[in-house]
Amino acid sequence: MLSRSDVTVEASRTRGRRPLHRKRPQVLPLAPLAALPQPLATVGRRVPEPLPAVALRPLIAEYTMTFGAAWGPVTRRKHADDFARFTGWLAAHERPLTTASLDFPTLVEYVTDLRVSEHQRCREIATKNAEASEVSRA
Repeated sequence: MLSRSDVTVEASRTRGRRPLHRKRPQVLPLAPLAALPQPLATVGRRVPEPLPAVALRPLIAEYTMTFGAAWGPVTRRKHADDFARFTGWLAAHERPLTTASLDFPTLVEYVTDLRVSEHQRCREIATKNAEASEVSRA
């Protein structure tokens, strides 16, 4: 039986290998922001006027009519609850019930309030459970 020597093994490991090259060239440093051209969206174009605000309730009804046929009863109830919760939050915070309330800062505030109220509700449930367990022990 033939055995390889360490020399032939080392020679076969390096044979046939190409030198490594970068697939992507190195990135050059960026120019200062003042030297960059204006964004392409504003060059030679006017900034579009904001769309007029439209009432949310007819849009919610249209959305439900369009997609509601494919929803099961649980999904239908979930969306109805979500829409009612959002419109109730808008009314409680004196925001217009229009598409103008769908801007990013308003939605961030809504989600933040949802998270805070969810944490408060969980704390209340935990407190009630703790009180109930102490009453049952006594």
